[in-house]
Amino acid sequence: MIPKYKDKICELCGKIFTPQGGVAKYCKSPIEKTCIVCGNTFTTVCHPKSSEVCDNPECKKKSGFVAASKSIHRICRICGEPFDAHSSRQLDCGKEITKICKICGNTYKSKCGLRWQEHTCDNPKCKAEYTHKGQQSHYLSTTKKCIWCGKEFHPINNKQLLCGKPHIVICKICGKQFEVDATYTPDTAPKYCSDECRMTMFKSRPNTSTPESIEKMKQTKRERYGDNYGAIIAEKARKTYQKRTGYSHQIYNIETHYKRAKTRNHIASKDGKSFDSYYECQVYDFVFDIPEINIDTQIPIKYVYQNTNHQTWVDFRINNILFEVKGSHLLLGVYSYTGIPIEIKLGVYENNNVVVITNNNKDTRDKINKYKNLIGIDINLFDDKLPLQDRTKIWAKIQQAIKLKIKFIDATTLAELQ
Repeated sequence: MIPKYKDKICELCGKIFTPQGGVAKYCKSPIEKTCIVCGNTFTTVCHPKSSEVCDNPECKKKSGFVAASKSIHRICRICGEPFDAHSSRQLDCGKEITKICKICGNTYKSKCGLRWQEHTCDNPKCKAEYTHKGQQSHYLSTTKKCIWCGKEFHPINNKQLLCGKPHIVICKICGKQFEVDATYTPDTAPKYCSDECRMTMFKSRPNTSTPESIEKMKQTKRERYGDNYGAIIAEKARKTYQKRTGYSHQIYNIETHYKRAKTRNHIASKDGKSFDSYYECQVYDFVFDIPEINIDTQIPIKYVYQNTNHQTWVDFRINNILFEVKGSHLLLGVYSYTGIPIEIKLGVYENNNVVVITNNNKDTRDKINKYKNLIGIDINLFDDKLPLQDRTKIWAKIQQAIKLKIKFIDATTLAELQ
């Protein structure tokens, strides 16, 4: 029969034994001891709590007085030096020693004993980093199989399912093999090797936008849900989504925004710079090659909210003007993963002369109008597909409109400028 638990080393006598439980530390094998009262030898078990007196009732009565006046000579389990124990339970000397932190290298005071087997100083950062390295070491000692290629690999955390190397995908149109990034899973990886193959797939789909097809779909919905099928289907979808996620719509689901942000991390500008927003990339591509442009990204601004210091990062500083790019869903405060209300952020932008680039609709314009010194710009003005000459002219007018402190700058306001 295979033992249930692995063999251990007894912390008292140093012998190897097979424990009967998962937390056993001592072998409990028979040992000879000398009674601290009468001096006779007797048999007991190897354990710190085993008796120091024989079974004689008179010895047991006197044991308390003898133990209190007589030290127990032992060998420290850590340093190996002899010491006088103050009780039968004391197994380590407990003297003060100096240790070196395994993270920062600084010295610190500790005690000799298993109770004080810390490996770092009292700095919380050192403790956290040591724990993190221990976890990494644990995971690197284990082996998993990649869910894509089946190759074995050493994970760096408990959630890693892919080996971390690029994989090969076969194009569904031309059959050509192409390599995809290691971050893709089998479900999220591209299925076509090029834009041409992707367009071929779209063109091969049956046309569902013909008047006949559209009318047939409407008729099917009427038969199934009635004339008010649009509202019924929308309400049914909302209830299903709310039951599954707890949110009434995807726009309120923070996890949805996290996933979209992770996908947007692959967005790259014309010169290869990465962005986490299509709007940010669009603005950058619009201005980056305009003559006499000086552009910086991620400008920190510090502010105080609820008696606590905070910091936000503005997207751009272009020719010494700060710009923040926000879609209307963010500007209107649909969700907040940082816990800072959008009204507070807009107040920070107003106080630091930050111009907000956003969608041009009534709600966003009304939101910006609530702040006396806040300026908004229509994102559609930043058309990065325009020729350089046209973009240069539009940018010059945008700067002119900002100097004039026009509340919301769009195509109409630019057309009115000389």
